[in-house]
Parts: sequence; structure tokens; C-alpha cells
Amino acid sequence: MSSSKFKLIPTAITMAAVAVVFTGVVLKHTTSSSGSGIMLAEFTSKDEQAKFLPINPENETLRSPKLTKIYERESSHKRLLKGPETPIVDPDTGILYVLTEEANLVSLTDVQPMQKPQSSTAKASRVSAKATLIADLGIGRPLGAAFAKDKDNKTIIYVADTLAGLLRVSNLNSNNDGPDATSTTRPTSNKPKVELVASSFQETNGINGQTTTTTSRRILYANDVDVGPITGHVYFSDASDIAPERTPVDGEGFSSWDTMTAYKRDLLRARPTGRLLRYKPETNEVDVLLDGLWFANGVAVDRNEDYVIVTETSKLRETQYNLNVNDNDDDDDDEYKNDDLTKILVDSLPGFPDGLTCDRDSGEKDQVCYAAMPSPKIPLINILNAVPASISMFLRTLLLQLPASAFGAIKPVNYGGVAKIRTRSGDVSILQDPKGEEIGLITGLTVFD
Repeated sequence: MSSSKFKLIPTAITMAAVAVVFTGVVLKHTTSSSGSGIMLAEFTSKDEQAKFLPINPENETLRSPKLTKIYERESSHKRLLKGPETPIVDPDTGILYVLTEEANLVSLTDVQPMQKPQSSTAKASRVSAKATLIADLGIGRPLGAAFAKDKDNKTIIYVADTLAGLLRVSNLNSNNDGPDATSTTRPTSNKPKVELVASSFQETNGINGQTTTTTSRRILYANDVDVGPITGHVYFSDASDIAPERTPVDGEGFSSWDTMTAYKRDLLRARPTGRLLRYKPETNEVDVLLDGLWFANGVAVDRNEDYVIVTETSKLRETQYNLNVNDNDDDDDDEYKNDDLTKILVDSLPGFPDGLTCDRDSGEKDQVCYAAMPSPKIPLINILNAVPASISMFLRTLLLQLPASAFGAIKPVNYGGVAKIRTRSGDVSILQDPKGEEIGLITGLTVFD
């Protein structure tokens, strides 16, 4: 597909396609996806409002000729690439996998050129791939995934599932189809094993005398996940205490989980309830690294596992948590070896940030990470930010009482963006399709060599 050393893949749910973006010497992979009782909005002053950077309409760095779209090849089987979310690449085999709206883990192999339809005005090149169902992940909605190795050095995948929590997929490479396979289903023998490893965590409620009390809390909105390259610890986000609800059954008899309405309610309520969690496979325990996050979303760990970055979507920012796990390396830079556990890495972006990844193999001392941005500021936010804070709180409280069906009118703006972030200097550059004409609603991304 390209002689470039690296690759980047965005997927647009609206067209059920995966796109590959060539960015000079770097090519990356991204994906996109298109309660009960009275819920009250919180008071938010003007100073607390998220600050959007302006969009440069001349910046078209995610458009043709740098863009190649990968479509699912037609077959006699049911279409698998429905609502693709979060592409990941097996570091051992180079096979591309995506999570789908139907809670499937799907591989894309055997990539071949496609002829552009004569009626098409699109400039992006098109290729097709064979989609293969690798594993049925259950009844939830998987949003994030990351490869890891188990204690026997076998390849596994951790999955953040909104309904279930943290999943683990093992026995992945048994009877693997490989890049040149032609079937669309895997053999029935030695199928991957899907297991639930975490659906709750222990929350510390405070000190009563000299006794610390804890309460078991359910994970309500698992969102994204990454695995530490040093410890093998699994870092994942629990976005909000507003859980997604089941969508109505469509004409094909399919029902998923309405993650977008849950986010819209969380955004209007303006209460930070997101968490950054850590799962330790050696003890099978989950602990809370950060709480009070403004919709905890994308998660990425740096190459040395010195820190983990978590996206706070509603604040348009990336927050860095210092792990202090690699104190014996030879790097003389002690920037991350201090007592300050958190810092705001990026405080404002032109769009709502979503999925996140770091380029661990780049070799650059100033670690490069990438944040997907599915949408810039929406018109409703303009209105709510323009009125006095007390009126804004009143209007948001009224909107929160609307039924879920009414929230469909609150739509993202056509846009496709990726923020390139240098974690040492804090420098940010934007790759984008400013009007979302060729690629939009980018929600996740991964880097591979």
C-alpha cells in the first residue's frame, strides 16, 4: 500500500470504511464511529468552560492524495464491518483488527486495489479487504482494545467494553487465518477465549477514625485501554457514571448500546465523574489512579511506562499521570521522576478529543502521541456558552429531562481531526479534514511499524 515506514488508519462509521492516512514519512491508523429520575446540571462558570482552538480551514492534511480508504470486500456472508471502532495491529503478524458495533472482533486481510466508480468524485484511493470474524465479544459495545502478552508470552487482547468492563481475549493465534487467508469465518476448533477480568473496583470512601472504608463500584462506561510495556499492567478508562442504554431494535433485528446519548447527557450535566483505572494481572486487582475526570476517554502509555495519558473529552484536554515505574533506566531526564503525579499535557484543542495512542517505536526523545478528534464545537455548545452561567445551568437541566430519542438532534459537526502531541515540549500540531468531506468522525487510532 505504501513504502512509508509507519501507518495510520481512521474509520468512518457513516461509510463503514477504514481509511489509511499517509502523512509523509509517518502513516498512522485511526478509527471513527459516527437514567431514571431527574438529572440536574451543575453550575459552570465562564472560566470553567472548555476553550476551543479555532479551526484552520486551509489545513487539509488528512485529505487526498494522502488518504486511502479500506472497504470490506463483498461476500455472501453478512456484512461484518458495521460501526468499526478502534483499529489495532498485531505486532507479531501485522494483521489489522477492528472492534465493531455488533461486539465483534474482526480482522482485515488480503488488501487489494479497487476501481473507482465512474460516477464517483472522491479523490481518495480505494482498496478492499477480506473481513473475518475472529471472536464474538458478547452483548456489550467494545470501544477500546490493546495487544499484550500473557505469562506464557502468548498474544492476548484486552478490550474495554461499555457494558461488561474489561475483557481479555486469548488463544488468539490458534488456527490464525494469516494475511493471505480467503475464508470469512474461523475454524470452529481452538476458537479464541473471551473472559471478563474486571467489572468493578474498590472505591475508598474516606477515613472513619483510623479505618479506611471501601465500597465496590461497578464499571459503568469502560471506554479505552492500553497496556504498560514494562509491567504488563492494564490501564483503562471508566468514562462516566452515566451508563449507555440499549438502542431500539432496527429493521434487521439488531440492537446495540447508545454510547453517544450517554456522553451528551454527561456533557450537559457538567459533572466530572470519569476515572482512570489500573488492572494488575498478577493480583487480579483493579485500583483507581485518577477520578473526577471530565468524561475519561482515550488512554495511552509511553514507551518506558513512565506515565499514562488519559483524554478528558469534555474539557478538550489530555491529562498525564506519572507512574514512576521505571526508576532504573539510564535516561538522565528526571522530568517524570517527581512527586507531582498529574499535569495537564494539552489544555485546549479545536475539537472534542477521543481515542489516544503513543508512537513507542519512533525513537524520538520527545515522545509523540496522537489524539483523535471526531467533532469540533457543536452549535448547542455555542449557545450554552454565550448565555450567563445561571441560565446555561437552567437550560442544560431542561435538556437533561428530554427522552433519549430527542438527543439524536444534537449532532456532531462534519470534521475529521487528529492532534499530534509531543509530550515533553507540549507542542501540538493538527492533521485534519476541516469539513469532514473525505474522512470524519475519527474516534480512535493506533501506530504500527
